Amino acid sequence: MAKFCSKCGKELKTNEKCNCGVKETEKKSAKKKEEVVVDSTISTQIFQTCVEVMKGIFTKPIDTIKKYAVSENFTFGMIMILINSIITGLFVFLLGKELMEVLNEYMGMFSYGMSVKELEVSFSLVIQIAVYMLVGFLATGGMLYLLAGPVLKTEIGWKKIFALIGICSVLTSITTLVVIVFMYMSMTLAMILLVLAGILYLTHLYHGFMEISSIDSNRLGYVFVSSVAVASFFVLYIMPKIFS
Repeated sequence: MAKFCSKCGKELKTNEKCNCGVKETEKKSAKKKEEVVVDSTISTQIFQTCVEVMKGIFTKPIDTIKKYAVSENFTFGMIMILINSIITGLFVFLLGKELMEVLNEYMGMFSYGMSVKELEVSFSLVIQIAVYMLVGFLATGGMLYLLAGPVLKTEIGWKKIFALIGICSVLTSITTLVVIVFMYMSMTLAMILLVLAGILYLTHLYHGFMEISSIDSNRLGYVFVSSVAVASFFVLYIMPKIFS
């Protein structure tokens, strides 16, 4: 009488044992290795993209934006946006601490022996500002897509827009770190660098959006300014009300 495997139903010869269990284990092991390799490849690609963008965003900004502002780099863009938001939050926290130290010194000088409570800046400010910035980036990207896509009926992917914002955020992250260093040497110089960095970011974002979209040049400025205005409204007006 023929024997069959109770697991896979394979017909077995006399004294033969089925190896389906071993094969299944090998398949699972191979699948796990494949998943690890895929994850490693994605991490490597993101790191390589970051290095290449850091190299090119200052020397060849428009060429770099053209090359990397694509839908495939959406994940990279979102990671860079998050990093930039955290760095900005750290900058505001450190700036606040510096200003509070100066203010406390002046209060001590004019207190004439009176007890004065020192003003402090909470580290939670980092998270708060990071959320502000994140909302600002999302609002900017959302408005650019809304106005360029559904409103003006042009073909542009929302993933490509956020990839663009992320690439421009690499520049802002680097310049903000530089501003933090200069802040401890000259506050005036640090503020000048911060303003220039903001202008440079908006300039690259504008030219990048012009490159990846097919909007009529006569409407491009209105779309861009409207998007930045709405994002600024959310960050400067709506978010403080939510946190208050």
